[in-house]
Amino acid sequence: MDFKEVFQKEHVTRKFTNRKVPENAIAEIIKKAQQSPSLLNSQPWRA
Repeated sequence: MDFKEVFQKEHVTRKFTNRKVPENAIAEIIKKAQQSPSLLNSQPWRA
């Protein structure tokens, strides 16, 4: 995928539902986010 394709495929979600997100899905998302790299290794989730 090239730079132009990135912007062509980008979209904004403007319509949401009231459907609940399972807690285990939220926990998994947070776990993956904590494992991902941070800007300049700032690790904002650490005190």
